[in-house]
Amino acid sequence: IFFSYAHAHREPNRDDLLANSKTNPEKLHDFELGVEKQINRVSLTVNAYFMNYENQLVLTGKLNNVGSPIRENSGKSYRLGVEMGVAAKILQSITLSGNLTLSQNKNRDYHIEVDGVDVQGKPIKTAKNLGNTAISFSPNVIGNAKLTFTPVKNFEFSVQNQYVHRQYMDNTQDE
Repeated sequence: IFFSYAHAHREPNRDDLLANSKTNPEKLHDFELGVEKQINRVSLTVNAYFMNYENQLVLTGKLNNVGSPIRENSGKSYRLGVEMGVAAKILQSITLSGNLTLSQNKNRDYHIEVDGVDVQGKPIKTAKNLGNTAISFSPNVIGNAKLTFTPVKNFEFSVQNQYVHRQYMDNTQDE
């Protein structure tokens, strides 16, 4: 059984600063609680986590002029979930394994800039609050199952199946 707390800061990279000079470093408070257990030929793991961010750098769904993804600060956001894994050695040469992650990944009170016109007809930008939205490229469910056959040492065949739930291309949660 384990508990972990981490406090981290991450600076924007050069591409982030070129895309948006107002980009700030992100701050993270990460709490994790987990258990690992071995029962004969079966290994189990469960890990619950809460990641609380300020200015998380998230993908916007936009690309720069050379095709690289653009990131921006999302204000306050969080990732809350549980990760579960299992591996079972069915025979000496056959292993069945899988994992499942169930999570909620949200921007809190997400704002976007909207182009508009003031009363004198001049172009202006205003902030629009979209409320709590899904973080881009962050599905709520991810899972996989894998069957591995190892006929001789250092050589294996595997069949793997993966599932990734719905995710959004940007932070507006637009279908």
